[in-house]
Amino acid sequence: MQRSGTTVVLVTHNPLEAEQVLQRVGVMKQGRVVALGSPRELKKAVPGLIRVRFLRDGAVPLPTYLSEQDPGGPYVEGYLTPGEFRVFAADVEIADLTDLTITSATLEDVYHGLA
Repeated sequence: MQRSGTTVVLVTHNPLEAEQVLQRVGVMKQGRVVALGSPRELKKAVPGLIRVRFLRDGAVPLPTYLSEQDPGGPYVEGYLTPGEFRVFAADVEIADLTDLTITSATLEDVYHGLA
């Protein structure tokens, strides 16, 4: 379809689907387009956020700079800047964390980060 110049409009509430399928994404909030670009371009709008997620363990103290998304839940999940991540990696024995996942920003992060 791209070679033929055909445009397809896909409306979805699934940011993962949009990221995997679309070449350009428009982000709407309250009926207005607040961002438009490729998934890669839009993710750059959330500068340097690193998402970390690991199983909560009372033996591992949580860094004060880690803003948790679900305080008290079974997993610690939050966002760090690259500088905070370097401090986190030095402060915490990463090898001792259970089920550690480290990812970059997603389109869902972009949506929530836009005013």
